[in-house]
Amino acid sequence: MVLLLLSLLPAFAQNNRPASSDIPYITFCDLIQNPDLYDGREVRFRAKYLANSKVAAFGDPNCSSKENRTWAEFDGTSIKASSTPEIYQKVEEQILCGRCGGDKDWRETEMLVIGIFDGSDIGHGRLGKYRFMVTVKNVEEISETEKTKTPGFEAQ
Repeated sequence: MVLLLLSLLPAFAQNNRPASSDIPYITFCDLIQNPDLYDGREVRFRAKYLANSKVAAFGDPNCSSKENRTWAEFDGTSIKASSTPEIYQKVEEQILCGRCGGDKDWRETEMLVIGIFDGSDIGHGRLGKYRFMVTVKNVEEISETEKTKTPGFEAQ
């Protein structure tokens, strides 16, 4: 009897999490232009991830500015559990690599992610300079990282 209950436990636990298809897809611009609508919610969006040894941010050249900078945090354990092995390997190599270069070694990666949006405007990330934050729980798509000398959008 106990074994039967234990074998059913994972199924019940999985049903408590929303299916990824239930998570709304929004544009990154909509996310940062309407932070009160999405604060604390799980959202799916496509954006460019910009990073160097001190910066980890999401943005879109069509709407990113200093006023709405968005810090990016990656929950490696959740990403590994929810992504395909191929995508997780790319995330490890391109995103979770720690200091993948110096301060002037900018990297841009386009991604489709699911994460929890924090629109609290309390100052996130390095030196509290970032208005918003997203904690990434799943990476559904990831492009090859491009190295650049200057950031493609306002993240500094």
